Parts: sequence; structure tokens; C-alpha cells
Amino acid sequence: MAVQIGALGLSHVVVCGVVYSGVATAARVVLRTRPAVARAVTRGSGVAMILIAAGLLVERLH
Repeated sequence: MAVQIGALGLSHVVVCGVVYSGVATAARVVLRTRPAVARAVTRGSGVAMILIAAGLLVERLH
């Protein structure tokens, strides 16, 4: 049982690594060739961070 769990965990790590590497490569290509998309992603990320911070602040104050 332990060997099966270890194998499943290892295969999960490998598959995730491959998928995330592919996504990162595609994102890099798109963001380098389209500056407007890069700006939109940067602004969207900033807004998301601000919303998360506001949510954490509200949660902390209650």
C-alpha cells in the first residue's frame, strides 16, 4: 500500500511539473508578443491581490 501511495504521489508531482512547465512556456510566449495582454494580466493580478488583502483585513477585524 505504501509503495502504491508513493508511486501515485510521484506520478502526480511529475504530471503537475510537466503541465505547469507547458503553461509557463505558453504564457511567456503570449506575454512577450502582446504587451497589452501583459499589462492586463499585471493589472488583474494587482486587483486580485488588493481584493485578497481587503478580505483578509475584514476577516481579521471581525
